[in-house]
Amino acid sequence: MHQTAAKVVCEAVGSEPTDMVFIQRSSDVFGIMHVQNVEQAVGFKEAFMASGVWSKIDLLHEIDVGSVISIADQVRGIYLPAGQES
Repeated sequence: MHQTAAKVVCEAVGSEPTDMVFIQRSSDVFGIMHVQNVEQAVGFKEAFMASGVWSKIDLLHEIDVGSVISIADQVRGIYLPAGQES
């Protein structure tokens, strides 16, 4: 039921479910989907939740850790916490 619903929704907007596995955690299904943007992922979540098939969905986004570190280093170079300003 979960896999069929995910496949139908993904195909309707030109995306694809890559993998779906059943796990023993607070969520019973872990799915990997390639989507075009965050808005599409949120739209999927809303549609899935409205279907009644799922009771909880967490969105996890793949990130580029190198970019995160670079941005953090840039901010650390210019931002001083309150009380540590020069």
